[in-house]
Amino acid sequence: MVTSDEKLFGFIAWLFSIVGALVALLAGPKTEYVKKWASLSIAYFVVVVVVYVFAFIVSFIPFIGIIIFWLIQIAVILVWLWGILVSLRGEYWNPPVIGAVADKIYEMLRSS
Repeated sequence: MVTSDEKLFGFIAWLFSIVGALVALLAGPKTEYVKKWASLSIAYFVVVVVVYVFAFIVSFIPFIGIIIFWLIQIAVILVWLWGILVSLRGEYWNPPVIGAVADKIYEMLRSS
């Protein structure tokens, strides 16, 4: 069972990206749940940066590039909002791509 403190720090980690992850890791409970959400937050940030670089490059393609850019924007926002909801419910989440990166980060956090 996930406590309300764990939910709060999981939420903070996801909502505020890198800064939130650091706050959750340094000030939050040292639990698996908080570490998992902090690693998801860091992974989300890394993946979003890579996706935005790709979207920026694609946006130079006339017409279709702008459509792809905006679809990527919408997808990034929807994933972020869904992560907020899942973290507040106290559930674990393993989204595609982000989850794979997060698992590697989580293993580093778990060993420390």
